Amino acid sequence: MKTWTFKYREDQLRAPAGSPGSTGGEFVSEGGSSGASPAKPWKLSKVQPGGAVKLPSRVQNALKKRAKTYKDAVSEGGKHETLEDRAFENGFRDNDKETAVEQYNKACDAKAVEVVDDSHVYMRTPADSIDDILRQGVFKSHLEGAASTIGGEFSDSPFSHYARMREEFESNLFGWKPGERPPVYGYISQDGLNEGAKGNGYGDVIIKLNDNVRERTTVTAGDSLRPQSNDFMPLPFHAVDHRIFAPEDKPLNVTNLNSPGYDNVILSYFEAQVHGGLSINDVESITFENSRSTMTPEITELLKKRGFKQQESSLVFDEQSRKLVPTTVWSRGKKGKK
Repeated sequence: MKTWTFKYREDQLRAPAGSPGSTGGEFVSEGGSSGASPAKPWKLSKVQPGGAVKLPSRVQNALKKRAKTYKDAVSEGGKHETLEDRAFENGFRDNDKETAVEQYNKACDAKAVEVVDDSHVYMRTPADSIDDILRQGVFKSHLEGAASTIGGEFSDSPFSHYARMREEFESNLFGWKPGERPPVYGYISQDGLNEGAKGNGYGDVIIKLNDNVRERTTVTAGDSLRPQSNDFMPLPFHAVDHRIFAPEDKPLNVTNLNSPGYDNVILSYFEAQVHGGLSINDVESITFENSRSTMTPEITELLKKRGFKQQESSLVFDEQSRKLVPTTVWSRGKKGKK
């Protein structure tokens, strides 16, 4: 696999902290705030040809720190032994175990690139949530949803405990601070039909995001909040390598991104973390599975107001119910309404 060195444009502007409608450090257009300092390049060793990385600076800095803790975590005895076992299982049996692990990691580098190649960023949501998204025009993260649900103060409900855990996690992993936009979570797929994401109960509405969102997206194998979260790390969509996998994972077994086939159900999809906020303008299309029950006249009207047009309606075989279900696809024109 080729090695690529990526540098940001030195003159590209960033929004300063507290800028309305953007996260501090987020890249802005030429017409953005003139008070921002030039972006310092983050040297990535493996940026894919044709790809770009435009993560907020706080995320870049957090990932640099994470790279150090990741190295320490997988160097620990038990974890390194697991990597040695994985290397042996996959035919890397050099007498020097370090060489075998290095060869195995290179194979996992290639698998990580294969996973994201020709993939897009998707989200799944319940039908009752798409109503709010279309009305408000923005996607709210878990933390933003928690604050609005419980009045901005965490209570003793199970959901608020999860929110506290998520808050600490996102602060450590992505450098998030109160008042900034937390990441919004989705998954990557070639066509959005990921059974793992569906099986985890995320909903029957599939949202495909515009491909330029990938430039500010990080990726992990499976849930970034899973118990092994110290043993892998998120990496930019266009600069993934073996570190998106934990030592316990079996990445070389993945043959179909829609159904990775891991032994552990928690690794049944590849998670995408989108940074810098998401609006309805970042959406390319919305697919309503089982549209007979998920579509309502109100949702249809909101879609039209947002500039979406119905592209197709068909019967699709559902693997879980083993039935044909009506599916409707709506896409948004380049000049969709805000």
